[in-house]
Amino acid sequence: MNKRTNISAWTNGCWSLSLWLLCLMVMWVALSQQSFFYKQWYHLLDIDKTINEYAPLNRFGRENFAQTSAEEHERLFAVMIHAIHQQGSGLSTIQYARR
Repeated sequence: MNKRTNISAWTNGCWSLSLWLLCLMVMWVALSQQSFFYKQWYHLLDIDKTINEYAPLNRFGRENFAQTSAEEHERLFAVMIHAIHQQGSGLSTIQYARR
């Protein structure tokens, strides 16, 4: 392999990585606008059953989270996504209402 081929391969690799990262960023922004399709995944993966099983075991004073509704779970997920995109600002103030 000559020097020119090595530079070309290096350039192609950098472009490929840059485009991959750009696509990843665009997809992240697009999916975050749709809350990563949490509502659809919620029902498909039976997330409510998981919450009902594990929320009562919470050791940090959140045992009553199992008593929240699916709509509240969706709202909380959207609030968390928003806070994460704000560098975590507001995560500590998130409140939830029981059914």
